[in-house]
Amino acid sequence: MTEETTQIAPGVAPETAATPRLVAPPLWALLPILFSAVLATAFGSFLLARDASRFVGFWPAAGLVVGALLLSDQRRWPALIATAVAATTVFNAWNGQPPAMLAGFALVNATGELLAAHLARRLCRGPPDLGKVRDALKLLSVASFLASLASGLLAATLLHASRGLPFAETWFGIWIGTGLGILVVAPAVLTWAGPFGERPAAGRVLEAMALAALLAGTCAVVFGRAGHGLLTDEFLLVPATVWAALRFGLRGATASGMAVALATFWATAHGTGPFGGGPMDPWSASLTAEIYVGVALTTNLVLASVVEERRRASEALRRSQRALRLLDASLDRAVDYLCCVTPGGRLVYANETLCRLLQRPRAAVQGRLLWEVFADPSMEQWREIWREVQRSGSSTYELSMAPLGGGEGQSVEVRSSLVRFGDQDYCVSTGRDLRERKQAEAALRMAGVGTLAAGMAHEINNPLAYVLGNLSWLREQLGQLGESLPPGAGGERLLGQLQQVLRETEEGTERVRVIVRDLRLFSRAAEEEPSGTTDVRRALRSAVSLAQNELRHRARLVTELAEVPPVAGNEHRLGQVFLNLLVNAAQSIPEGHADENVVRLSAQATAAGEVVVEVEDSGCGMTAEVRNRIFEPFFTTKPVGSGTGLGLAICHGIVTAIGGRIEVESVPGAGSLFRLVLPAAREEARPVPAAPAALPSPPGRVLVLDDDPLVGRVIGRILDRQHVVALTSPRDALERLAREEFDLVLCDLMMPDMTGMEFHAQLAQLRPALAESLVFMTGGAFTQQARDFLERSPNVRLEKPFDPVALRESVGRALSRRRAAPAAGG
Repeated sequence: MTEETTQIAPGVAPETAATPRLVAPPLWALLPILFSAVLATAFGSFLLARDASRFVGFWPAAGLVVGALLLSDQRRWPALIATAVAATTVFNAWNGQPPAMLAGFALVNATGELLAAHLARRLCRGPPDLGKVRDALKLLSVASFLASLASGLLAATLLHASRGLPFAETWFGIWIGTGLGILVVAPAVLTWAGPFGERPAAGRVLEAMALAALLAGTCAVVFGRAGHGLLTDEFLLVPATVWAALRFGLRGATASGMAVALATFWATAHGTGPFGGGPMDPWSASLTAEIYVGVALTTNLVLASVVEERRRASEALRRSQRALRLLDASLDRAVDYLCCVTPGGRLVYANETLCRLLQRPRAAVQGRLLWEVFADPSMEQWREIWREVQRSGSSTYELSMAPLGGGEGQSVEVRSSLVRFGDQDYCVSTGRDLRERKQAEAALRMAGVGTLAAGMAHEINNPLAYVLGNLSWLREQLGQLGESLPPGAGGERLLGQLQQVLRETEEGTERVRVIVRDLRLFSRAAEEEPSGTTDVRRALRSAVSLAQNELRHRARLVTELAEVPPVAGNEHRLGQVFLNLLVNAAQSIPEGHADENVVRLSAQATAAGEVVVEVEDSGCGMTAEVRNRIFEPFFTTKPVGSGTGLGLAICHGIVTAIGGRIEVESVPGAGSLFRLVLPAAREEARPVPAAPAALPSPPGRVLVLDDDPLVGRVIGRILDRQHVVALTSPRDALERLAREEFDLVLCDLMMPDMTGMEFHAQLAQLRPALAESLVFMTGGAFTQQARDFLERSPNVRLEKPFDPVALRESVGRALSRRRAAPAAGG
């Protein structure tokens, strides 16, 4: 269970760092404190010894030094050992030891303390953590008694050689005394050196006071008189020490252990308690007391370590559980789909986002096979995915994710990764809905296409302007020529053919103009034009005639066009939508066997005041994935070079712009149905009446500024009643305006050397009144600066390509206003 928890939530540590490091004070402040403490504990151990003339049987100074070494950086160890040696040398000199003994004991003590600290750090891989049972056992066994074993041998050899003391007895006594000193003091130093945390509660303080009173009272009873009996049994101390270990942890265990050790050695040295004043000789009594203290403290510290380790494990488990709950809640609220699948395709985990997509509770999803809840992937597809995940460790693919049995599918990018948990392999998959990303990508592409489309519109509209203008001028001239021919003079047939050719050419160029304007749907520069109303049946018949060449070799066309009201929208644009749908329907059917296939076109009105146009084919149909993407710009299923992916996107934009909608039904192999729901025109809407004949405009001097010289020429032909000066350079135009008088200026908006906006600003300084009446000619404002300028500018605009009648009317009105206004600045 621990292994599983760690793998699921690797950020949660199973245990806390236990032993707090002593806050390192400056070395100059630490050394006097250590010197004083070691000297004090040395004198204290002398007072607790029964026969200090031979050797001290309890040496807490060693434990103090070992604890200080364990809590300090190893670079400080030489200074700390030197300070401790100096303190013990002072004590030994006070005790009457000769100089040789002083040096020998300094070497012995330094060796034992350094060896104990080094072994403890090496075995515990750092300062021992008494909250771990293994570290506590290593410190108590290795550092306390194994390291002091070597120092005891050196000290016993020294005393045996200098004083003739019995080697075995001396070695055993020094070994036990030093080991007990480390056992009692070193854990207390390690435990009490850290911060105390929050202020304890009042109940905790009262409990500690009660424990201290019980321990003091028990020590007084047990060690208050000599001999061994019911009330002097050392095991009466067990309840208090166990209470301290269980309730107050390591600090309680070390504090109570030190209190018991001090009381035991004090009583034994003064002949009271269970180890003093009895039939045993002083050596045996001291040894028995030492063994009791060693066993009692070791048991108590191990008990406290077990309790602390379990407490930490419990706390780690609670943190892990909280982290897992937080992780689970976070995954449930994630926008991505997340699941974990066995190699056999069985779902063992699904987050709430995925369950909402499947419209099932989690209990109905987990434990099921993928193909039992998803339309895709199938069993065979899953096996291929799993083989790829096993081979490479991860796999990324796109999937149409939809619940089994119907429901809206979503295009999802799935990333599957191989995860080993215990002895089992799993596939963890995350799915991200691609709609937002595709919308962002489409927006970026549309931004580029918009700039390109606006630029193309400007470049195409310039030649269209003079082509349409020249065609209109030719039509007028041919009309005048026909009126001037005398009856029966001949040439009427040729004149009629010329006029027919002109009409067809004008119709073709008009279609080009509409196509260019539709391209500008991709640009924010596209100006909205009046939608007017459309006769649906007339637009459908026109689209049928244009699509007939595509249809005749593929399918029979069946039309069911009922009487329907006019709809809101531009007839040219809606005709383009109908034509596009008819061509797509035809191209979904392979050529040949036209009698076996059908394209059905219908139009009918609804009670809700809408007109429904349906284009249905018996072609190849579409999958759900294709159906969900057909209105995306640049998405096409046609071969490379056969489609741009813009047709349906443009149709969708045209229909939604007038408040309509497009619905699609399709089954692979069974054809498709496109349904257009168009809003009927409101009653007050009327078809735009034909423009009246242009009124003669007053003569005047007109300056035409356009970087394309052919535009200036055609305007000069159309404005034959005016004196037109056509220029292509804005700087030449400003120089001409500075020295000559003009009644009106027609200026192109987008020019390479100087834009129309910049020209207008300079003209406003040169001739303010003329700048106010300036007429802008534009084939598309494809910069943000140009769009902002046109929105705030009151000047008249003429959109290229312009109609000759509209051009004459605009110029006539501008000249009339100009002459009616005061001539200030002109």
